[in-house]
Amino acid sequence: MPSSITRTDAGYFLQSTAGITLFPLGADLAAIAAGSPGEPVSAITGTPLPVVQPAKVGMVGLNFPSHAAEAGLAVPQAPMLMVSPAEGLTPEDWTVVRPAEAPHFLDYEIEIGAVLGRPCHNASVEEAAAAIIGYVPLIDMSLRDVQFRALLAMREGHEGPHMRESKIFPTSKPIGPEMILSGELGPEPDMPFALSVNGTVRQTGNVRDQVFAFARLVADASRLEPLEAGDVVSGGTPAGVGYVAGTFLEPGDVVEARLADAAPLRVTIA
Repeated sequence: MPSSITRTDAGYFLQSTAGITLFPLGADLAAIAAGSPGEPVSAITGTPLPVVQPAKVGMVGLNFPSHAAEAGLAVPQAPMLMVSPAEGLTPEDWTVVRPAEAPHFLDYEIEIGAVLGRPCHNASVEEAAAAIIGYVPLIDMSLRDVQFRALLAMREGHEGPHMRESKIFPTSKPIGPEMILSGELGPEPDMPFALSVNGTVRQTGNVRDQVFAFARLVADASRLEPLEAGDVVSGGTPAGVGYVAGTFLEPGDVVEARLADAAPLRVTIA
């Protein structure tokens, strides 16, 4: 079964464990739901389309003033962006596995991801806004001990782990299961979200509180690397992350992320 089927002006946008696919308007939704939709085709040209597998995820640091404050850092003057391979993206109701080499300081950050419906490269803010097809909840899992060693190495100018090693590992980016279409929202979406661990709310926020809006983030990310349909650019996290309180994730913990009225994203820690 797919994770979600949403209707857009271009067709039906399907997100499943196999990736993201566009089917034309008029497609047999029952067949799609049953897993046998036939070959996807362009709603505009009628030519076959490949399955759109998210290849990259863009992440931004300190994009909520509340998180910058709890970290004791200044709000940046420009987006602090990193674009990485998306091999850590995980469908809903999957298990997040703590890496054996760094199991003790696994932390969570709820983020909202802007999903691109078309390629985007060296885009203007206006072009980037038009490329966003919808929004999904995403949990950015972080290995804080690796992250802090990487930061220390950068500050002191010696060898150490790369920041990406603390952010990108198998099952590190749970995402989904439902997308809120951008066409249903204005240019500055009012989308509340929250993260809980074992039923206790740890983080709350709203997309409108981001320092840099999604259109700016996507535009800047598209200058770092060419972005394709299905790629995701996340908007950062608000206050409440685990390392500030010293509450890291343990085996058996259930982490749930909610975005507005969309179905919740739920994962279990192993």
